[in-house]
Amino acid sequence: MALALMKHRPVTGNEAPLLAVDFSHEMLLRGAEKFAPHNIVAIEADALHLPIADGSLDLVTSAFGFRNLANYEEGFAELFRVLRPGGQIGILDCNQPGGLTGAMYNLYFKKVLPKAGGLISGDADAYRYLPASVERFPRPPRLLEMIRAAGFKDASWTGYTFGTAGLYRATKP
Repeated sequence: MALALMKHRPVTGNEAPLLAVDFSHEMLLRGAEKFAPHNIVAIEADALHLPIADGSLDLVTSAFGFRNLANYEEGFAELFRVLRPGGQIGILDCNQPGGLTGAMYNLYFKKVLPKAGGLISGDADAYRYLPASVERFPRPPRLLEMIRAAGFKDASWTGYTFGTAGLYRATKP
């Protein structure tokens, strides 16, 4: 995510470093090699207790990690805290669609993927965790309520891949 954002960052000559925050030490070790030639600083931290000053960031993004937080309301409150006024969030994550699409998705996600993924990777538990984490993750209307309750404005959700994933966006007033 950090490397993708670097490609779209305006260049002024005195940019502050981009921060790549993750709870996983192993992920940061892998990222550090890729970050070395860029102005990216890796920080190991819990998203509910960021070691970042109040009102200091312009943008906070998350890709397929927000649903793993222990408390979504606290997560939104922490994002609100670290953003400057006018700062934005972008949270890309999985979703459990409804209707026929949801039924087909469930069949694949809960029956086919764990078996196939387990056979290929040798780690079937990882492929059982994913559907469980998506199932407990609030659906877009509820998550949008949480975003607004945290103080954000202009909250929106754009679904992708038949609603199996989507992007939440909002702005700190």
